[in-house]
Amino acid sequence: MKLLITALLTLCLSPYLSPIAIAEEQLLVRYHQSPRDIDRRDDYFVALLELALRKTENSDGPYLLVSNERKMTQQRTLANLEQGRYLDVVWTMTSAEREQQLLPVRIPLLRGLLGHRVFIIREEDRQLFEQITNVEDLQQLKAGQG
Repeated sequence: MKLLITALLTLCLSPYLSPIAIAEEQLLVRYHQSPRDIDRRDDYFVALLELALRKTENSDGPYLLVSNERKMTQQRTLANLEQGRYLDVVWTMTSAEREQQLLPVRIPLLRGLLGHRVFIIREEDRQLFEQITNVEDLQQLKAGQG
């Protein structure tokens, strides 16, 4: 059974997941991670997964967390998860289709902050923004995101 964690982001486990037990009844948990020298976005989720496994080690036994750095599209990652190949867990956005194919674990990985944006301005515009006191003032300006 593979897990799919939701709340905007979803942690997925394959429906075939019976986490592989290895030497000394150690639970093997395989996850996908982009190569660390290129992309560090997964670091938070890996640390969170490791924390959860460490916190349950006394009750559920030892574990071995293994990174799979194969280059995979999101679609390929989910297909491998569903088929029980290379992966046991994935964090991703949820959808009705994904929740039918995989087992969702509804834990808000980002505590609902995924859709929020941070307001960043140029230093030279600081005085302009300090004078804004209401929504109407702010609406007079142009903004972008990305």
